[in-house]
Amino acid sequence: MKNFIQNSFLFCTIGIFVVFIPLIYIKYSMQIASFPELQTLKKALKSNKDVILFGSSVNRHTSSNDTDKRSIAEMLDKLLTKQNVVGISHGAYQADIYLEFVKYIAKQKRDEKPIIIIPINLRYFSPEWDLRPSYQFAKEKCLLNGYPFWANFKYREIKETEFHNFLVYNPNGRIEKVKDYLYISTKELDKLSEMRKGFIFHYMQPLKANHRKLKSLLKICEIGKETDLKIVMYITPIDYTYAEQLKIQGFRQHLYDSVNTIKSTLASCEIELIDLSMVLNSSYFDYNQRPNEHLNMSGRREVAKALKSAIYHIVNP
Repeated sequence: MKNFIQNSFLFCTIGIFVVFIPLIYIKYSMQIASFPELQTLKKALKSNKDVILFGSSVNRHTSSNDTDKRSIAEMLDKLLTKQNVVGISHGAYQADIYLEFVKYIAKQKRDEKPIIIIPINLRYFSPEWDLRPSYQFAKEKCLLNGYPFWANFKYREIKETEFHNFLVYNPNGRIEKVKDYLYISTKELDKLSEMRKGFIFHYMQPLKANHRKLKSLLKICEIGKETDLKIVMYITPIDYTYAEQLKIQGFRQHLYDSVNTIKSTLASCEIELIDLSMVLNSSYFDYNQRPNEHLNMSGRREVAKALKSAIYHIVNP
């Protein structure tokens, strides 16, 4: 009887593995296949692309008036005569997911390492972007590390209630929460008010050196140094001229403080860091009720030219 029970248990265990392991593998393969940015990265590494430009929607956003619909990556590729560029971008990508992409690249065996471009959006330090549950990309992080999302043991998911109740700084001294800023009025009467709220919510939240997005950027720099990856980081332009027209109290000083925090935190890094935060006026941007970093073709072209100069400095030290 004892042998029968043992054999039955062994048979059931083997049966479970025979049935479920292939199913797990199939599901994992389907998740990989539904991750086009990873597929693009694999192709880029296989074809020895010289420059990999990561980005959020800023890379590919176009204005309805644009006659040139190329992304920043495509413009940069055209500007460079000796290097080829691939863009890997997705709406709401930020420092944490860039870190996992860089880890993935660092693990690959390749004689010539690509130059990697990482954008620093000032808005992704705001709780509006940093803590939004749908912007965490936990599934993609797991896949980049070689395991399926259901086996996630590393990346903490943020609850909607935590996101909604996070405190928001307001220069007027009012105590407010994220949920107070999520509703956007489309009434013409509220247009200027919504713009002010957007600048405060997106760009005026306190930024300290221990912010988790800054820690991710710092880790990217460390990996670059350890694995001989050349890193370019650039602080994306924001529409500071419009914020000043709206006379938002302390906006320029807060912007300076945030940029200085980023620069001082990354000062020890062996990277090319470009500050484009205040190089473009309002005519280069394209957005609606709330400010963001979306650019028209002229704005994308200016960013591409700045990145070309940075790459030149890396290639010709």
